[in-house]
Amino acid sequence: MEKVRTDKRLRLIEAANALISQHGFNQTTLADIARKSEVPLGNVYYYFKTKDELGSALIEHRADSYHDLIDAWNQLPDLALYLVSVLQGASLQTHAFKKPDLIAREAELLKEWVNAL
Repeated sequence: MEKVRTDKRLRLIEAANALISQHGFNQTTLADIARKSEVPLGNVYYYFKTKDELGSALIEHRADSYHDLIDAWNQLPDLALYLVSVLQGASLQTHAFKKPDLIAREAELLKEWVNAL
């Protein structure tokens, strides 16, 4: 089975996103990002001269993703918007506090609420 390849710059940003989310910016190296993205380390410098430049690109990428998400939310009916918002907030808290039970508990509450409608 042939592996689908995205462009190298996007692969680097996506790898940085995953690694930095897990380990933090300071603990993630360009070598880690290159390895995860399957881009040779020397090629990283073609796209990003420094780690800070890659960090800035990652912030821009995340902002664009959130703008797209907000636009999609604005198209949802109110009930769906509420459900997505609650789950997104619970997901953020779960990640921030490293407590997987937070999202599970919120999902259970939402199920009860929806079933009561």
